[in-house]
Order: sequence, then C-alpha cells, then structure tokens
Amino acid sequence: MRFPQMSSIVTVEQFKTRLDKNVDFAGTLFALSPERYWVVDFSEHIYLDEMTAAYVRPGVVPNIVGFIRPYTFSVWLLVLATSVLVLATIIAVQLSYLYLYKSV
Repeated sequence: MRFPQMSSIVTVEQFKTRLDKNVDFAGTLFALSPERYWVVDFSEHIYLDEMTAAYVRPGVVPNIVGFIRPYTFSVWLLVLATSVLVLATIIAVQLSYLYLYKSV
C-alpha cells in the first residue's frame, strides 16, 4: 500500500481511511503517536540494511535456574528438610550399628 505524497502531517481520519486495516507490512516510517497507536497495531521493528531486512525471532531462552521454577519456595524448603531428616536417620542407623557391634 502506498501513501502518495504523504506528509508528516496526517490526521487520524486520513490515516484510518488510507490504512483501512488491510496492510500486513509497511515499508515507510511511521512515527508512533498516541492517535496512531489506537489505529494501527504497531509490532516489532525490523532491522533494515542496504540489502537485507532481518528480524530476530523470539524463542525460548535457556535459564540457569529453570529447574527451580516449577516448584514454590515452600516445596523446596520441604525437600531440604526431608533430605536433612533422611541424612540424620542414615547417620543414626550407622552409629547404632557401630555401637551394637562394638558392645558384642
């Protein structure tokens, strides 16, 4: 869609009638004003070079703490408490066997 002789001063009504919500891509520069914001769905900017147009596709970013996020803080606290309790039980059983065999 071309805007013939489009100056920087365009009313919102002119912009609405010229655009008519049928444009997927515009190769011209539009300043983002409050009026145009409500008329047009402005998306991500595209990087333009002399010969190429590129857009970085959003994707999943690896997160180093991704294994922590599925559970809440209280669940992790219970896991830690259970681990400490199991460790204490193992140590107590080992010490009781040592004491039992030492006395025999």
